[in-house]
Amino acid sequence: LERNWIIALNSDDQGQLWFGQGWIGGGVTRFNPKTREETTFMRAQGLPDDWVGAIERKPDGGVWIGTGAGLALYRYGQIENVGERLRIQSGAVWNLRRDAEGTLWIGGATGLHRLKGNNLVSLTATNEVPIEGVRCSARTADGIIWVCTDKNGLLRYDGEAVTIIDKRD
Repeated sequence: LERNWIIALNSDDQGQLWFGQGWIGGGVTRFNPKTREETTFMRAQGLPDDWVGAIERKPDGGVWIGTGAGLALYRYGQIENVGERLRIQSGAVWNLRRDAEGTLWIGGATGLHRLKGNNLVSLTATNEVPIEGVRCSARTADGIIWVCTDKNGLLRYDGEAVTIIDKRD
């Protein structure tokens, strides 16, 4: 390892490990446990930023990569800055989660975004409060998406509306 500060980890459909080296910048590394071969991708290879804090696999073999400067996609041996193409104004991407329907949930400094195919929706709360600082997410068996933030507390998305649950509740 170039650095020992790993803050994101996932695997691809071929059993290779992908890990993001954040905070001090180190890009994303793909590691094949069988051959012990590793390849590191950084800005020089197309990442928007060398800070990588989120990784999520795609059903078609690609890998989504959340960086300090937006969203990237690895597929067919190349890194693409998809944040620009999809017009995602996400800033730092701290959380990526794919749900059972294949929708990609993108959480970051500037909010919560839902990407299905090429259809991107940036979500706001029912009271029109801007969602900021999305750090983590989970999907429960009933289909509810729960989102942790560092500015808005806990968010609940039921498929129709985002509700903020904070210290007042």
